[in-house]
Amino acid sequence: METQKKLLVLLNVILIIMAVSYLETKTNLATSENVPLNVPVDGQVKTLVNDVGGNIYTLENKLVGQKKEDGYLVEIYREYEIYKDNNGKIIKSIPTSHFEYLRYAE
Repeated sequence: METQKKLLVLLNVILIIMAVSYLETKTNLATSENVPLNVPVDGQVKTLVNDVGGNIYTLENKLVGQKKEDGYLVEIYREYEIYKDNNGKIIKSIPTSHFEYLRYAE
């Protein structure tokens, strides 16, 4: 009888440890903002389209700033519409309202 009680207590402790481990891992994966998975590279081309005038239109992310916030280094990228002529010369660069923020632990 005493052995059954010890076994039951041990089994309950193992189940509690497993449940806490699962929840902690799930929480860590959901809040891993300091580990970027899809890091945009400065000047990375996202799409390539020809506009009506035959110019090449691309969307590029450019690093526009950095700041320190709550023990993290935050990089700020802004998306730009880049228009080029047929020779590859940049005609105009228009900033969009899309920003990406990447946090890195210091």
